[in-house]
Amino acid sequence: ENHMVMDANRLKVATKNGWLPRNTTGIPPEGVYSEEWYPLKYPSLDCPSAFETLQWGGNGEKHGELICPPGAPMWTFHEESMVPAISSKNSTRVLCPDSGTYLLSRGWGLLCQNSMRLRPSRSNAAIARAQGLAEKRKQQEQTKRQTSSNKNITSSHNTTTAGRPPHILLYMQDAVSRPALYRNMKTLKRTIQDITDRGTDLGTHVYEFQRHHSVGGSSIRNLAPMLTGLLLTNIEDHNNTYEAWAFEEFRRMGYITIHTKNSCQYTNARNGSTFSRYGPEHYLPYSMEDISWFSTVFCPLRKRDKTKIPMNEVQANCARTPQDTAEDCKPSLENNMGRLSCLGGQSRSSMMVEHCLKIREDHKEDNVPTFAFMHDFDLHVEDITILNRYDNDKAAIFQMLEKSGVLRDTVIIFISDHGNHQKITMTNEWTIEYKLPFWYLAVPEEVLSQRGQDTREALKANQHVLTSHSDVHETMLDLAGGWGMGDAQWWQQHGHDPYLNRNSVLEALPYNRTCADAGIPALECVCGETIPQEHAPNSAPWNMVMRKVLPKIVAHMNQELEKHELISSGVCQKLIAKAILTLSSRPITEKLTGYTLRYLIKSPRSEPMEFFAIAGRGVMERRGVYVTTVFQSSRFAHWIEQCRHNVTVAGGNLYFCDCVEPPPVGGWEFNRTQQQ
Repeated sequence: ENHMVMDANRLKVATKNGWLPRNTTGIPPEGVYSEEWYPLKYPSLDCPSAFETLQWGGNGEKHGELICPPGAPMWTFHEESMVPAISSKNSTRVLCPDSGTYLLSRGWGLLCQNSMRLRPSRSNAAIARAQGLAEKRKQQEQTKRQTSSNKNITSSHNTTTAGRPPHILLYMQDAVSRPALYRNMKTLKRTIQDITDRGTDLGTHVYEFQRHHSVGGSSIRNLAPMLTGLLLTNIEDHNNTYEAWAFEEFRRMGYITIHTKNSCQYTNARNGSTFSRYGPEHYLPYSMEDISWFSTVFCPLRKRDKTKIPMNEVQANCARTPQDTAEDCKPSLENNMGRLSCLGGQSRSSMMVEHCLKIREDHKEDNVPTFAFMHDFDLHVEDITILNRYDNDKAAIFQMLEKSGVLRDTVIIFISDHGNHQKITMTNEWTIEYKLPFWYLAVPEEVLSQRGQDTREALKANQHVLTSHSDVHETMLDLAGGWGMGDAQWWQQHGHDPYLNRNSVLEALPYNRTCADAGIPALECVCGETIPQEHAPNSAPWNMVMRKVLPKIVAHMNQELEKHELISSGVCQKLIAKAILTLSSRPITEKLTGYTLRYLIKSPRSEPMEFFAIAGRGVMERRGVYVTTVFQSSRFAHWIEQCRHNVTVAGGNLYFCDCVEPPPVGGWEFNRTQQQ
């Protein structure tokens, strides 16, 4: 966790893939976006938030009143539309009234110049349900207190909540490890530390679980236990009938549930097979959210769609100044999963937080708690060197929460599912780091005061205990009052799976807790040891590697030679795989298998060209071969003697080169003679 610069292996991968300039010895300086580092490129989150032409009026938060430039063209769009907001098929052109005031209806958004405002929808049925269950909770809590009094039970640990239970905000950052946060996102780290230091004044206490561990090799494998307490394999066994997801559990406890994510979604379906199996919606038996998000707001137009709204009226996505047009835009380097980077002058994460805070404000007089799940995909990138571009933006999340005052009555769970992934996980260090997400938990003082000293001591001690995502789920339920609160009849029928661990960090956990205790599969456990499996010649893995992996390794060797035109200039032979000598494999993650092999290259020489390589092969969306290490394993390398000078001058790899010219003395049999 204390690495301030990348070690040699990670630096090698980053440089090889073009993520860093050549001859670089570290990572970009904090906050630097100079031409030296990012020539002619903009960081995607350099949004001109100062150019906000739409402002909420005096009663705008509650009544949707917006102040706009009189006569200015504006575009409205609905939250359930399946077409991007920048499409004229979705958005409707209107003019700001001469009064300079526009009333935005619930469930609608508005674009005007480089500004965007969203007004969440509201469910009166959900509010009535939450208020009705609140009355049941009061009766249940009164019964608990009476039972404890009759039994003369005295304890400093109290699981009930006096009055309204706390709001709960689960902000899931996909995907960055705890070490990467320390290394690349120093502004975010300092902001969290500042709130921790001022917690007493802010009415909250922040805990960092420093041994938090992932449970699988993809988002859904970690989201499933985070939202249900169960591993994905257990959820799959239920065949889309499992109802006890956090969304529904909190609804049954009297909460209004909010589901927000900044990925791009072209459907207004809320659950089912239309969703990718890598999202929780795929496994929900029915829609469990009360208030949804504008799911297509950040989507770009389809390639053949020519219905883009005029950029001279709305500088969407690319505007850096009020005068910018589409032609003024410069591209951003990072993979943003096809989403618009700067729609409406605000980043995606700031829009999500603002949306959640507006829902809170909208339900303030209803006196009902909210459970909000936010899935932020911004850090789901392969290029590990660009995380610092998002540093200030992610720090702003906590600044917005502090400014709004919600820290005093809201449990904040700021967490990642796993570390950065794909090519970089082929290094040994990153294979470990991938399994180390971060988890910060901010608990209001009023909650801790109600629960007593035991909870304070447990939270303090558990920061140094091995935890996993299933603990997150149980902790959320515990903070909301505990299992069974609210709709008691529903709870009697759901949430009884035998594989539930039911471990909350609000209670003391054993310091020597194992991966098995924490519900972490053996394959994923950093503390475990995976023994490589040796494969016999002509076995299925042997033949697969010969057909699909070894050709990629040899292609990598040829690419290295041709970088210096050593093959095309006639200095080195084009390499062709001949045979595998030895092969072993080990699982790296559930999606990635690593292979270690010795192999031969075809050559006219009597001495074999023998090499050692380490490579990985992925499945599903990580399908492909990743080559990390190739070096000569032969004792002799006479094949390079007669062209060593030419290869050295060109800057190529001497040990990859099989010289086209034969040895000057002895011809192709020279090697055998020399060895004898």
